[in-house]
Amino acid sequence: KLYENRDNFHQWLVGFTDGDGSFTITRVAPGKWTLFFKLSQSTYNLRILYFIKKQLGVGSVYVDPDGNKGEFRLRDRKSIGKVLLPIFANHPLLTTKYFPYLKFRKAYEILENPLLSTEEKDRLLLELQGVPLPTNYMSPGWEVVNYKVNNTLDATLVISKYWLVGFTEAEGSFYLVSKSSTRIIHAFEITQKLDIIVLEAIAHILGIRVTKKMTYNTVVTTNSRAIS
Repeated sequence: KLYENRDNFHQWLVGFTDGDGSFTITRVAPGKWTLFFKLSQSTYNLRILYFIKKQLGVGSVYVDPDGNKGEFRLRDRKSIGKVLLPIFANHPLLTTKYFPYLKFRKAYEILENPLLSTEEKDRLLLELQGVPLPTNYMSPGWEVVNYKVNNTLDATLVISKYWLVGFTEAEGSFYLVSKSSTRIIHAFEITQKLDIIVLEAIAHILGIRVTKKMTYNTVVTTNSRAIS
């Protein structure tokens, strides 16, 4: 069964991709390039990858020989142009994943350009492939709030409920903490190495705060009000 509201599914998929997706440009041989979109999950979550495949109507699901990891894969350039890219054009990625996506989209445009020779495409793609992620990069999805989240309204102008559920599906943890021999409490957490603005917005929406660690940032709570 196809999910009835396609737009909601697309927002959810963008959130899930922000958490667990990758966009890769690979030079197979001189003048021969492959575009590769991938979503990875543990095999106990294979169902979600098959769900995505069914909803999109393209791609394939691959399971590692050791049986620990599954991947939704999309390599077909026609399907990438027709199905995948329009989703991310309508609903921008909100993490630094936007940058590899942008390179991926530009690579698609180069490969599809009939006015360019194979040599020109090769040169342009090699240049594009070597462009590094800028320091303190932020997705243009945050431009609407001038790249700063001051309150819940700012956060909800950028983050939709569907994106947040998709992102939580990929990055969130729900667990129990033993406070004493007779007391166990609920905990919720999302951690990120980059994209502090994403965590700040999520913190505003969920009414919790961002905690900065040495090598990562986290939105975490054991507060019963916030959990409920």
